[in-house]
Amino acid sequence: MADSPDNDQKTEAPSAKRLREAGERGEVLQSRELAVAFAVIGATAWLWTLAPGLYAASLAALRVGLVFDNPAQGFEPMARLVQVVRPLLVPLAGFAALAIGGLLAGPMLTSVRFAPGALAPKAGRISPAAGLKRMFGMQAPIELVKATLKAGLLLGVGLMLLKRHIPELLGLGGATPGEAALRLGALIAGLLMALTAVLLFIAMIDLPVQYMRHMAKLRMSKQEVKDESKESEGSPESKAAIRRMQRLAARGAVRPAMAEATVVVVNPTSFAVALRYDPLRDAAPVVVARGRELAAAAIRELAGENGVPVLRYPQLTRALYFTAKLGQPIRDDLFTAVAAVLAFVFSLDRAAMLTAEPPEVTVPDALRFGEFGRPAYR
Repeated sequence: MADSPDNDQKTEAPSAKRLREAGERGEVLQSRELAVAFAVIGATAWLWTLAPGLYAASLAALRVGLVFDNPAQGFEPMARLVQVVRPLLVPLAGFAALAIGGLLAGPMLTSVRFAPGALAPKAGRISPAAGLKRMFGMQAPIELVKATLKAGLLLGVGLMLLKRHIPELLGLGGATPGEAALRLGALIAGLLMALTAVLLFIAMIDLPVQYMRHMAKLRMSKQEVKDESKESEGSPESKAAIRRMQRLAARGAVRPAMAEATVVVVNPTSFAVALRYDPLRDAAPVVVARGRELAAAAIRELAGENGVPVLRYPQLTRALYFTAKLGQPIRDDLFTAVAAVLAFVFSLDRAAMLTAEPPEVTVPDALRFGEFGRPAYR
């Protein structure tokens, strides 16, 4: 088995195939900082929208649980439990939805499709050797510095905000429990919003770094690019063999028609049209074969083998290719140009034709086509 290429040999960007296979294995772009930021955003949104409702629902649940105002009906534990829990369902369900949304938002932004390979068990995750490598490897000091800076920044912002709200915190002692809880919740929500802004700032720095690390991990060597190209497109030998078979098939398709061809016009390599004109059977020249690329090459080769003259008329060839049908006479407005070509062919023998200058022909502007069939002239 060949050794894997060194990192200094991996100079090429990863191909689409390499990125797709990495995604299937679960090796996708991930940013822990972005995931944490969105999780905190979910918690903050819950505090702003549903926490007051949870406070009111908790008071209602406590009141229902402690009050037993109809002894004649007896005590039913399950019915009373339903009465206690029911007010709490909406705030808790909202918290669960926001928590799940916050946890999924980060990964969805960096990798929009599910990667089954990420769930597959990997021995390296529980290997002691791999764990020690992660703990004492080159990446560990970097992660330690990042964690220290992040903790210091969050702590600094949190202390600065708490210092500004110290008088308000001290005044909570004179408020009612409900009012104190609401004011404290608003204070915590504001603190979380500030910390969320800090986490988003950190995530916006971390995301490009993780992207560069992810792409560097998937980089390929020049040899890997060549090997992948061979696997996806086939080796040069197999492609040559396929092309040879295609040429043989093209020759077989036009061989019967070329046996009765009078002249072939070309453009000069992409298009070829073979014409037949027998005054005893044809009222007008007939297209017996036409093609482009491989089919055109087959027509030229068979014309050489059969001694059929091959003349270069780019505009006329494209006009015949895009307007004529196999086995049908040419259009009336091309008859003058084709007649001049046939007159040249019939007036000279093979040897003289090699040195004589073919006549110039004119193709109507409406029949002048480009390579893809669109009119070349308006």
